[in-house]
Amino acid sequence: RQPAVVGKGDYCFAIKGMTCQGCAHSIEAAIKNVAEVKGARVSYNDGEACVAADKNSVKPEQIIEAISSVGYQAQALPTS
Repeated sequence: RQPAVVGKGDYCFAIKGMTCQGCAHSIEAAIKNVAEVKGARVSYNDGEACVAADKNSVKPEQIIEAISSVGYQAQALPTS
């Protein structure tokens, strides 16, 4: 499993509704199914997901929709 690379082009999201590490794995798998996503890391402890993707190809709404599709709520966080 490749970790997401932190840096330009990344998105981060606050995730609500996770109750265990299995939740984080489900969310990570859903995010990785989005076309043009290069990597994802979901932290149950932090309640966050970080996604490596080309901002020209992937919009935050696509990631939020993928997270919602597996039953969780997500909100985009500011990135530097």
